[in-house]
Amino acid sequence: MRGVRRGEIHRPVSRYETGSRLWPEMPELQDHWPTPAPALAVGNPMSETISVREVLRLLWEADSYPRIGNADWPVAARMEAEALRKAETAVASLDDPPEFARWLGALQNRDISVDDREEIYWAIHDYFGAEKSQSHDG
Repeated sequence: MRGVRRGEIHRPVSRYETGSRLWPEMPELQDHWPTPAPALAVGNPMSETISVREVLRLLWEADSYPRIGNADWPVAARMEAEALRKAETAVASLDDPPEFARWLGALQNRDISVDDREEIYWAIHDYFGAEKSQSHDG
């Protein structure tokens, strides 16, 4: 493959990445190449903003993931871990119910008891399950 050095894994790259690779070889492009905004830069962990509501919805989806076979359990665990990773930078909205912050804070606590964890997940299911059924009704 052209442009891939030996030992590198080929993956699609953005035009910003491609341009930055060309800069050392073709300095005349530096003045004409667009500079990405910091929030859009490749690999910037702060580039994605997510609401607390969306994180809770992702946790609900992970908990609702069908576990038919043994291979499904790790998938659901990865979905939950990804949602909890996103929770670290989640932003609360003014229209979020006050329990959202409590639920998310408790689920991020690794020392939470199994009973408390289950109680929170039941509350999340009640909230988002009711929200989903209302959207289908109206």
